[in-house]
Amino acid sequence: MNLTVADMVERLIRYWGDGSWNDLCDPQALHEAKLLKLNCDMAHAGLNWHSVLTIDECLQMTADWYKEFYSEPQKKDMYPFCVEQIRKYEGSAATKNIMYAQSE
Repeated sequence: MNLTVADMVERLIRYWGDGSWNDLCDPQALHEAKLLKLNCDMAHAGLNWHSVLTIDECLQMTADWYKEFYSEPQKKDMYPFCVEQIRKYEGSAATKNIMYAQSE
């Protein structure tokens, strides 16, 4: 799946619940790349790595984390929320029968 930055932003806005953005890039400017491509072939081959989350699950978890962080005006202890997200990730890995290193 090839997603542009615009695709990612639109999906993240959807998971956030509302918002908008403006692409202010100069179409004539030199760019490093038009599309960010991540290649996991070496991780697949050398480490037998498999992704646990889809891009949409990743974006949903990211939006959830930031919503939780900004839900209070003071600094919030995010440790319990992070632990819960890690548990959900581990549960998803187990459901998909993907091995992961479990910390003691």
